[in-house]
Amino acid sequence: MAENEAPGERNENIRVVVRGRPLSTGELEAGYESIVHFDSVQQTVALKDPHSGAVKSFTFDHVFGPDSTQPDIFNEVARPIIDNVLEGYNGTIFAYGQTGSGK
Repeated sequence: MAENEAPGERNENIRVVVRGRPLSTGELEAGYESIVHFDSVQQTVALKDPHSGAVKSFTFDHVFGPDSTQPDIFNEVARPIIDNVLEGYNGTIFAYGQTGSGK
C-alpha cells in the first residue's frame, strides 16, 4: 500500500498499451515492408525512416506485436481492470484506432 493510500483503497495509474497489426495481404502483395518494430520485452515501438534509416523509438506501458492474440491482450490488459470493477472499484478501458484494426 502506498503511503498516501487509505486502507482498502487502490491507487492505479493510466496505462498506455500499444498493439501493432501485421501487414495486410494487399500490403504484402504490393511489396510493402513494415517500418515499425515492436519490442514486447523493452516495451518499445521503433519507427525506421525508409529513406534516411533514422530510427525513432517510443516507450509504452505494454507493447503487443503483430503476432499477439486477443486472449493475450485481454488477459494482460482488460482482465485486471474487470476484476477490480467486480470488487467495486472504477475502471475504464479506452480503445482507440482505425475501424477493423483489432481493438
